[in-house]
Amino acid sequence: MSLRPLQIFYFLSFGALGSLFPYFALLLETRGLTPSHVGWAMMIVPVSNAIIPPLWGVLADALRARLLLLRLAAIGSAITVLLMLPSTGFVAIALAIAVFSFFRAPLISLSDAAGVEALRGRSRSFGHLRVYGSIGFGLFVLALGWFEASKHPTLLISTTAGVYLLAAAATLPLRAPSIVPQRGLAAELRRVLMRPAVLTFLATTVVYYAGHATYDIFFGLHVSSLGLGDRYVGIGWAIGTTAEIAVLLLGPRILGVVRAEVLLTACAMVAMGRWIGMAYVVKPSAVLVLQSLHGVTYGLWYLSLVTFIQGQADDRTRTTLQSIALSCAGLGAALASVAGGTIFEQHGGFALYRVAACMAAVAVCGYGLLAVETRHHRGANPTEMAVGSRP
Repeated sequence: MSLRPLQIFYFLSFGALGSLFPYFALLLETRGLTPSHVGWAMMIVPVSNAIIPPLWGVLADALRARLLLLRLAAIGSAITVLLMLPSTGFVAIALAIAVFSFFRAPLISLSDAAGVEALRGRSRSFGHLRVYGSIGFGLFVLALGWFEASKHPTLLISTTAGVYLLAAAATLPLRAPSIVPQRGLAAELRRVLMRPAVLTFLATTVVYYAGHATYDIFFGLHVSSLGLGDRYVGIGWAIGTTAEIAVLLLGPRILGVVRAEVLLTACAMVAMGRWIGMAYVVKPSAVLVLQSLHGVTYGLWYLSLVTFIQGQADDRTRTTLQSIALSCAGLGAALASVAGGTIFEQHGGFALYRVAACMAAVAVCGYGLLAVETRHHRGANPTEMAVGSRP
C-alpha cells in the first residue's frame, strides 16, 4: 500500500480538526452558551470518541473494510459539520454535534490502523506517517486563528467541511481489498483485553486523558479569561503542534531505545509539570512557553500508545484495539468536559489545571505499574515477544 495518499489524508483530516476544535468552545460561547453549557456541548465529542470508534472498528476488522469505512467517515464528516452553520439554541447545537461526531469520531482509529497496516506492522515508524497530521493541524489552526475564526462561524465551518471532503478524495488512489467476513475476532479480542497489562494501560489512559483534555477543551476559554484573543490561541496551538512534529520525527529513534511503557510514564510526569505551570502562570509569554511541552504530553504519548496497543494486535484486531484505546481517551475527555466546565465556571482556569495536574500524578503511578508489569513479564517469559515491540 502506498503511503502518499495516507500522508495527504492525515494532513487534510487533521487540518480540518485544527480548523474547528481549537476555536469550538469560543464559537459556542459567542453564541450565548455559558461555560457549563459549553462543557456539556463539548462533552458530546469525547463521549462519541468513547462509544463510536469501537463500533466502526469491529465492523472494519470483521469485514476487512478499513479503507471503505475511512472514506465514508470523511465524507460524512464533511456533510454533517454543515449542520452547525445555523445559529441556534443549546439543544439544536448539541444534536448537530452528535450527528457530526458519529462520522468524525472513528476517523483517527481507522486511519491509524490503515497506516500501521501500510507500514507492515512497524508501529515504531508510525511517527513518520502521523507527523503529516500534526503539520496539517498546526498550519490550519494558525491560519484560522489569524482570521479570528470564532467570530466568523461561516468561514470556520465551511473550511472544515471542505477540507474533510478533500481528505476523502485523497484516499481514492488506494485500492480497498474485497470485503471478506473474518472469523474468530471476538475470541481474539477477549484474549487480548483480559491481559493484566492491557487492562492497566486502558484504565490509566482514561485518567491521563481526563487531565490532558483540559487543554484540548478549555485552553481557548482560559486564554480568553486572561484577556487574549483568537490569534493568541492559534499561536499557542501552533507552538504545541510544532513541538509535536519534532517529537514525531524523532519518535522511531526514541522507541527503538526506550520501551513504550516507560515513555508513557515519562509523558505523564511531564504532563504533571505542564499543568502545574498552567495553574500558576499568568504572563502570556510563559503560557506560550508551556505549550512547547505538548510535543511530549501528546506527541510522544500518542506514539507510545500506538506502539503499545499495536504490539498487542494482529491484522485481524488492529482497528478494533486501536479504537478501544482511543475510546478510553475519549472517556477521559468526556469526564473532563463535564467536570471541567463546572470547575471553570465556578473557580476559573487555574483551579482546573490544578485538578489536571492531580490526574497526571495518578497516571504516573498507573503507567509506572504498567512498565513494571511488562518488565517482569519479559523476565519471566524471555522467549515471548516484548510488549510494544512487534516488528
